[in-house]
Amino acid sequence: TVTSTQQLRLRLNGGDPIAGHLLDSCRILIIDEVHRNLDWNDIIINHLSESNPDAAVIGLTATPLRRVRHETGRLAGMFENCTISPIEGGEQDPERCISELTDMGILARRIDLSATDLGIRLSVRDTPGKRFSESIAILKSIESRGAHSTLVFGESVEQSRKLAATMSLLGFPSRHLDSGTPIAERRAIIRDFRSGEIRFLMNFDILTTGFDAPNTDAVAIFRTTQDRSQPLITQMIGRGLRGPKFDGTEECLIFIRGTH
Repeated sequence: TVTSTQQLRLRLNGGDPIAGHLLDSCRILIIDEVHRNLDWNDIIINHLSESNPDAAVIGLTATPLRRVRHETGRLAGMFENCTISPIEGGEQDPERCISELTDMGILARRIDLSATDLGIRLSVRDTPGKRFSESIAILKSIESRGAHSTLVFGESVEQSRKLAATMSLLGFPSRHLDSGTPIAERRAIIRDFRSGEIRFLMNFDILTTGFDAPNTDAVAIFRTTQDRSQPLITQMIGRGLRGPKFDGTEECLIFIRGTH
């Protein structure tokens, strides 16, 4: 049985006997994106420990380290600190795990670029207008390096829209998405990005997780952040790291604005 957390929660809270039976009779429960909904995970795991103690629970996540340290410990504790990595020993050495998965073609090779690498000098006078003009220059430079499908995370809805409009006027087919974009329009835009018809797909706070476009060969993050390793940034970067073994790219260019 495959369902979403929201659907299962809705049915259980509504007293649906089938949902209850599924939990009480399952042999294995697999929770995807397990780093989310920690309170709900606790409820489900505790329920199983009482009603179905022989059931195994497996949690899947690409970002187990949380921004708040105690949440990382809480997540680990749910599974009795039993970590399984796709590479033996990877739970103790994440960098080695990434390296081996890249060599296997499961992950695309990540190429981090700074503004200097792209020939851009970021201004000390940090204003929205200045950041916008610098972002346009950065996207043009990324395109000049051979990127064909660039996923862009804007610092705001307004900036994302302006980036899409400006890049289109400069001859680079671009579109924008945010939470207010109608579903039908959103699907059409994503379809065109996957097919290569759209070169730059701008968004704000919508394509951070669950978005799959194997052709993505560059990710530009214009959100200012002091912590480039925070889970949200890691999720954004991950949108471009699908490797050739899974119909993705050999390498992916990554630019993160940061705080400078």
